[in-house]
Amino acid sequence: MEPISKDMMGLLYGLLPGFVAAWIFYGLTAHPKPSPFERVVQALIFTVVIHAINILVCGVLTYSGRYLRLGIWTDDTALVSSLIIAVISGMVVVRFANSNRLHEWLATWGWYERLREKKGFGWLPEWQWTSRTSYPSEWYSAFTREKRKVVLHFKNGRRLSGWPEEWPDQPERGHFVIDNAEWLLDNGEVAQLLRVEKILIPADEVEMVEFLRWPEEITAAPEDLVRVQELLVQSQQKGQANGSQVSTKADNVPR
Repeated sequence: MEPISKDMMGLLYGLLPGFVAAWIFYGLTAHPKPSPFERVVQALIFTVVIHAINILVCGVLTYSGRYLRLGIWTDDTALVSSLIIAVISGMVVVRFANSNRLHEWLATWGWYERLREKKGFGWLPEWQWTSRTSYPSEWYSAFTREKRKVVLHFKNGRRLSGWPEEWPDQPERGHFVIDNAEWLLDNGEVAQLLRVEKILIPADEVEMVEFLRWPEEITAAPEDLVRVQELLVQSQQKGQANGSQVSTKADNVPR
């Protein structure tokens, strides 16, 4: 391995605050890590912002030095200050990313809409800066927003209901940790796992996820719920029958 040149060391030294902020962001959020080139670009962006804030801090402290003796601003002081700003900036960005506050604010633009509703400001155009979220995927967004029991539909047709204590960041890998799990049988009955505390389910075995409503949110009559349950059982049995017929036909194909 070739030794790192002084110019490269100087570049890494200058980008160190940006790398610290990016490391905090990807360490505390579910966003997948980008390619090395994109990481360097993000570190550069973080570094520019941190350097700008550091210049303001230096100016404030220099002005305060007229009245208070705070010491001398040196290169070491600038490095320590930039690292502190990097940690704070990374935590702030993590907070916005995990709570979706910034994207919600840009999507609703509440104060602007209230301004348009007032007399004399109705002429203002409708603005919506974004309709996206800060979450890495729709999968993660659904599990973060919906604090509900779920029904996991497996690829083999089985169904498991329970409370998702943990869930994978991506649907292709990872595991579900299901608490109070119970199997939903084909005839509509429920098989409770009384001796099981938690159950670990591979994410790649799950085909679909249902988020269940709370009992107080259900407005349908009891007889309607029974009818819907019967229709679901009939549909599932019919689907399994068709699947077995297709499988039998495929097995009879000469090879």
